[in-house]
Amino acid sequence: MRLVRDIPRSAEVNIALEEILTKRLARGSSPETLRLWVNPPCVVLGRFQRLKDSVNIEFCRKFKLPVFRRVSGGGTIYQDYGNLNISFYILKDTLGTKWSVKESYKLFCGIIVKALKKLGFNASHKPPGDVLVNGKKVSGSAQFRVKNAILHHSTLMLKVNLKRLGNVLKIENPEKILANINLERKKAEKIIIDTALEELNVNFEIGNITNSELKEVNEFLKIKRLLLNF
Repeated sequence: MRLVRDIPRSAEVNIALEEILTKRLARGSSPETLRLWVNPPCVVLGRFQRLKDSVNIEFCRKFKLPVFRRVSGGGTIYQDYGNLNISFYILKDTLGTKWSVKESYKLFCGIIVKALKKLGFNASHKPPGDVLVNGKKVSGSAQFRVKNAILHHSTLMLKVNLKRLGNVLKIENPEKILANINLERKKAEKIIIDTALEELNVNFEIGNITNSELKEVNEFLKIKRLLLNF
């Protein structure tokens, strides 16, 4: 499996990569991959969410926060450089009996739970896709499936600006239900990689996003706009 500790990219390219890499995996044009990446400050809606119901539009206008829509379901999220994104692009044959929605969420959220427990956090999985530490959410997940391929992507709040998150998502006192784990990105990535190796029983080969993949992303963005107007 390819391991990509990705370089900084625009949020639109990052979000487009999620869909393109999954579709390429399904047709055999890209390898199974674990990609670790961050977004610049932005807001990302789930596939079926309505902008006005989920986001403080005036706040986003005032602070020039772009809003995008991703291909997977799930809730609206605020992201900044204090949030680590963890994306698994994996084939059905690799997951085997854990291909079902229930079992795959249990597997991938379990990787985050076990990684955090190694670091001494009181972590637990709240189905379907949340991870809690001491009862507060530190990670959320969503999925996108194409034929025999799955994208399971998760957030992990390391040092997110919770005050701004609350303003964007119209959550009063976000600290009551959300928490940062206050961990450096490199340390968080290493523990996630090590735990994924154990739980998935795969070998990782360090790699990068290819020119071919980026070319397809650029072509994709010419015909599909992920940035929302408001």
